[in-house]
Amino acid sequence: MKKSIKYKSILLSFILVLFSIGCTNLDEELYKQINADSFYQSYQDIAAGIARVYEHTSWALCNDGSLWKVGELTTDNMSITQKGRHWYDEGNYVKLHGHSWNYIFGDFYTIWRGMYQGVGYANNFYNDLENVIKPNVEKFNITTEDVETLQAEMMVLSAIFHMHILEVFGPGGVIFTPDMGGDERPESETGTALFDFIEKTIVENIGKLGNHVSGTKDDYYGRVDQATAATALVRLYLNANVTIGQEKFAECKVECEKILDGDYGNYELDNSWQLQWNYNNDLSKAIIWCFPGEKNWLRRTTMPCNNHYQTKYFFRSEQGGSCNGPHLQPSQDTDGSFFEDKYAQGSPYQRYFDGDERRVPMHIEDDGTRQGIFLIGTQSVPGATWAGEPAFSFASEEWKFSGNQDTLYFPDRIGRFSEIVSAWQQAGDSRYAGFVDSHNFKYVLKNATSSELKSISSDVATPGLGITKGEENTGFRLNKYPIYPDVFEAGGWNYNSDFVAMRITDVYYALAECELRAGNKERAAQLLDEVRVKYFTQIGANEAATRKAKFEAGEIEDLREPPHSWYEATTETGNIDEFWMNASYVQNPELLDMDELLAEWGREYIGEGFRRMQLRRFDKYTKGRWWNKSVDSDSKYELCPIPLRALNTNVNLVQNPGYQSH
Repeated sequence: MKKSIKYKSILLSFILVLFSIGCTNLDEELYKQINADSFYQSYQDIAAGIARVYEHTSWALCNDGSLWKVGELTTDNMSITQKGRHWYDEGNYVKLHGHSWNYIFGDFYTIWRGMYQGVGYANNFYNDLENVIKPNVEKFNITTEDVETLQAEMMVLSAIFHMHILEVFGPGGVIFTPDMGGDERPESETGTALFDFIEKTIVENIGKLGNHVSGTKDDYYGRVDQATAATALVRLYLNANVTIGQEKFAECKVECEKILDGDYGNYELDNSWQLQWNYNNDLSKAIIWCFPGEKNWLRRTTMPCNNHYQTKYFFRSEQGGSCNGPHLQPSQDTDGSFFEDKYAQGSPYQRYFDGDERRVPMHIEDDGTRQGIFLIGTQSVPGATWAGEPAFSFASEEWKFSGNQDTLYFPDRIGRFSEIVSAWQQAGDSRYAGFVDSHNFKYVLKNATSSELKSISSDVATPGLGITKGEENTGFRLNKYPIYPDVFEAGGWNYNSDFVAMRITDVYYALAECELRAGNKERAAQLLDEVRVKYFTQIGANEAATRKAKFEAGEIEDLREPPHSWYEATTETGNIDEFWMNASYVQNPELLDMDELLAEWGREYIGEGFRRMQLRRFDKYTKGRWWNKSVDSDSKYELCPIPLRALNTNVNLVQNPGYQSH
């Protein structure tokens, strides 16, 4: 009989194994190690074995955050600024933003260790399946085919871990296979060997994998299936021009078309762009591979520390606050001028088209209805309360001028604005009293002089130094995964949302890039527009129309000025068709070129950890310029260095060019 193993059951089995270890006989009995023959006694033990591999996979690719930091904070989309006495962290985020790291940087070792630990777990379980389970399939009431499917999963997971090594550290990583001993110290690979191993491993195992039925929680939900393996191949081929210096766009196109043709399952775009991120995203047909999360059972970190401590009042959720780290890079300098007029890259918020709902300030109703993905401007409604607290109890450390009654306000600018208010206070300037009475940050934006605002600019000449000039309310906050009010059935942060690792949009965009590079702009435009049109909603049109009305009435000086709050952002009614007509690549083919495609990759995948490879693929990573980041002085920063601790462990490793070896 064929017996599939459900991922949720696997994880619950792993939890039960941990509890059973800690809650039974406490008599001391020492072991150096647990023999595999002794451990595997039942079907449940197999579930516990595979759970360990997937648990680590979710940690390394999702919960840890180091891979995300390198993928986003070194690019033109996201930053973690120092906020007063918080988040300097030995200058780590200065180094990431300014591209000034070295081989002792901690996050590099965390990535290296995490990926190779994942390889080790996958290889170990592969061997257990081969040596213990396969010869005794009758005992475990499974088939040889079941065992080989699990082995194929382990091999593809190993390939995915090796692929992350290739992307971060380059072709000089090492290869570990199941037949190698744990004490082996392999030499750094050269040329295309690491790439070839990844490709060969996926190709040889993809046919042995199962097929998840999209939009269901079937036996393969959250597990590596054929579509996962195929999408990994798409990514491998798409990035080959920078990972091994060889273009594989033709191979990428072939694999993309197989996926879209349904060769590996019934994946498709959802009717709503929101479903793939929402609490019920297990119903999404767009998600190819994810790490399941479920309230009261299994928590996933969707983005590390992205919200302010006090956003719980805005979300009306006890779990709505966070440790106040990442935010969008600014689209405006402190004086309100726009960086897109100065730099070809960066300005992530301003890259969104008029009519795109992602420009609308995020808000979530008590029934779970949501809009937008960014926390923008004022995070309270005057006079509102939640949990017995007034809406103005949002003061952070720099903003306590009004007796803890200052409204939390997120600007699309980075600078020490509180220093302007402090100067007013010390000088006895009447504007200080006006600010105190206003209870709102935007009073500073409206009443400070241009010279005062320019004096605190963070767009300084030294790359990365601008990171030290943030405040606790700095920057728009990204929340693709919504945080629901506690009164909602799925309330309590976003624990019910499954973390998306791969989605069908990956395939649409990869194929569009292949087509555009081949000169097939019309086909590329069609593919991109199939995804993009879903973002152009009535509420997006209303925001654009409201902004236009305010500009025409003289309430704002520039049509690009973002809203000051969610509740005043959509007071006018806009024409959806008009805004989409102006944004569509099919209707406006002159809009679409390679620079625009790079910008579109940034819009679609902001905050998902992929921006570094996107920039590298377009040769805009070390050669690009954006806020507080000039062209790199050394191309060595295309790759991260092999970490010192790895070099000390394995003397056969060869450091990447330009970095210190010991």
